[in-house]
Amino acid sequence: MFSFGLIGLLCLALWIFALVDIVNSRFRQDTTKIVWALVVIFIPFIGTILY
Repeated sequence: MFSFGLIGLLCLALWIFALVDIVNSRFRQDTTKIVWALVVIFIPFIGTILY
């Protein structure tokens, strides 16, 4: 039971890290930043792994 909570906390931390990294990164186009942010927000697990 405890391990599921730990895995969930780890997934949440990686999701937040990905969003912060997207916001702080410089992309060639601003639309790329918006697209990555939307992918990570709306498809959290897969979007974070892809990013």
